[in-house]
Amino acid sequence: DFNVRPWEDYLNSGSFSGWDQDGDGLGPFGDARLRQAVAMCMDRQAVVDTVMFGQSVVLDVYIPPEHPLFNTEANHYDFDVDAATALLDEIGWVDDDGDPATPRVASGVTGVPDGTPLEFNYGTTTATQRQQATAIMGESMAQCGMKVNLEYYPASEWFEDSPEAPMAGRRYDLGQFAWLASVEPSCDAYIAEGIPGPTDQINPFTGNPYVEWQIWNWGGYYNEEYEAACAMAIQGLPGQDNYVNGHLESQRIFSEDLPVVPLYVRLKLAATRPDFCNFIMDPTNNSEFFNLEEFGYGAHCE
Repeated sequence: DFNVRPWEDYLNSGSFSGWDQDGDGLGPFGDARLRQAVAMCMDRQAVVDTVMFGQSVVLDVYIPPEHPLFNTEANHYDFDVDAATALLDEIGWVDDDGDPATPRVASGVTGVPDGTPLEFNYGTTTATQRQQATAIMGESMAQCGMKVNLEYYPASEWFEDSPEAPMAGRRYDLGQFAWLASVEPSCDAYIAEGIPGPTDQINPFTGNPYVEWQIWNWGGYYNEEYEAACAMAIQGLPGQDNYVNGHLESQRIFSEDLPVVPLYVRLKLAATRPDFCNFIMDPTNNSEFFNLEEFGYGAHCE
């Protein structure tokens, strides 16, 4: 997740302090072009090839390409340092000293004082797999002139239901975590209703009080067109035109706006005895025991 809309005190005192000179309440990741540049600087394929043993795939949106509702026209972001650096130049993040080992600096970036280094924190849990993945992507982002500070938290702290928590409290820069996919495409993970905040304050995009802190749109992303497309999908029934078109349009907008960089599909691993039967690895089920009553072995499999 990109922290598009950091909580106010984090924006004023966190690592983005002083980056909101235009007062729009957005951090540097409020610019979709910067989000796209980061995506092109994250060598996700290298993570798939090493950490995932080449058995996973890089994702373009919040559902895998095998899903029947996957939008094949969704934007794809390869690891491309040249394209990313050209985009950074366009935004105003420039290499002022010609040294790729030093971070780029702001020069005419909206809301950011000139000379500010392109530096941000990249946090996740202490899980070994996530540390391996972030180390690879941190190194690849450095090739684009981004200084990335890797941070690791105990899962209980990272996902804490609290206004002071990194993710739920919108007090992070770039945050990595696992998201459960299901048969129903989760476009509603990025709607305004899911922005966390205090229940005694009004969510400016819904006109209603924030629901709670521990909710799902941790980056504070909001796009009116995306909201409309996702609502059309949610209000439809599978097979209906508005259901299908709503999900396709939601993915199109998501892949352009890129509030999140989808990384890769996590592997599901299991082992059984050679004469075991009716054990099915189903990616739409969170447990391999969903059909436990059908399990058998030996003579039971005849």
